[in-house]
Amino acid sequence: KNILKQLDHHFTTNNLYYKSQYGFSHKHSTEHALLELTDRLLSSMDKNDCPTSIFIDLT
Repeated sequence: KNILKQLDHHFTTNNLYYKSQYGFSHKHSTEHALLELTDRLLSSMDKNDCPTSIFIDLT
C-alpha cells in the first residue's frame, strides 16, 4: 500500500496521469468515465457525426 501511495503522489505531483485515466487514479471513478463518454457522444451527435465506440474487457 505504501508503494501505491508513493506512486500516486509522484504521478499526481508531476502531472503524469493521462487526463482520461480513471482506473487506479485518486478521486476518479467509473461515474467520471461514463460522464465523459456521454459528453463526447452527445457532442458528436450535435455535430451530426456518427459516434462509434469500441469496448474491450481485459479481465
